[in-house]
This record gives sequence, C-alpha cells and structure tokens, in this order.
Amino acid sequence: FFFKQKTAYEISLGLVGSEMCIRDRSIGKVDPNVLKNLETAQKAQVPTDVYMAPCFFCGKPEQQADELATALKAYTIPTVWISVEGSWSTDLSKNHAFLKDLVAALKAKGMKVGIFTFAPSWERLMGKSFSELSDLPLWYVRWNSNPEADDFLPFGGWKKPTAKQYHASKKECGIHVDFDSFYSQGNENS
Repeated sequence: FFFKQKTAYEISLGLVGSEMCIRDRSIGKVDPNVLKNLETAQKAQVPTDVYMAPCFFCGKPEQQADELATALKAYTIPTVWISVEGSWSTDLSKNHAFLKDLVAALKAKGMKVGIFTFAPSWERLMGKSFSELSDLPLWYVRWNSNPEADDFLPFGGWKKPTAKQYHASKKECGIHVDFDSFYSQGNENS
C-alpha cells in the first residue's frame, strides 16, 4: 500500500512505498517540505512516487516540468503522477493541449508519467471522448474502502487501472493518510 503525504512525517521502515505531492496547485510551485521527506524516504530505501497538481493558470506546462525536474534531479522517482482534477480551463481543447504538453515535457526529461484522476473529473476537464493519453498508467479514485479494482468502469480510453485510491484522509499513527492499491499487472490498455 502507498499513502499520500499531507504533512511532514517520519518514515517507518515497515512502509512498502509512498508517494508525495511535489508540486501543489494551491501554492503554484514545488513544495520544499516534500524534498526533505523525499530525502528521508530515499535514505530509508522506501520507493517513492510523486504526484504533481499542475496549475493551469500559473505558467506553461514546460516551465512546470522544468521546475519539477530541477527539484527532483537528486532523487530516483519511479513515476510522476499528474493529478487531473481541480481548476482548469473551461475550454477542453486548451486542457488537452496543456496536459499533452506537460506529459511530453516530463517524458523529455526522462520521467515516467502516469495520470491520477477519477472519471467525473476527467470527463469535466478533458471530455468523454479524449483518450489520447490512455497509454499512460492510470491511478483512479473511488473512495469505497474496497482496495480491489473490480469496481473500475472504463473512461478516457483506459480499460484497466494501474492503481486505485480507495480511502481518503484517514488518521493513522497521528497523521492523515490516503489508502491506495497498486496492481502488479500495471497498465494493459494497449
């Protein structure tokens, strides 16, 4: 299981893996607290993905990718997950271009990229027919306390998810964590 860091914490050696929000749309830049936690996680040999919440209104996607790559240059990051939720343009074609440019810029920096979203958010921001990025791994959200993906309904061209967030913001050991399952088969959408 993985969890989403919301505050600074000490990493336990019993943790299988973690992921952290490295670039938060609410502050429009890389969160410096996450870098310290990444360092701690990597010293403890905890595999750590990061997710970024891009800010559609805070600058070009290439600039945001450069910022992220610069912040992460000292770390080994298996996957950068792009969060597709929140405030984006009301123009779907602009959202498509922004997301495709962000994915391309991150890949050009040598990063493996995945998408973190849920069907209603994807459809609101990208539309029901946009499936150009379905070759990327999908981490979907369905808060129903069920870690299995048997409730997954295809959207955005994805037929199977790579991961599922099934419980949000539960307090464990004094910190708030999200519960996620990652599936060994990965993305089989090709």
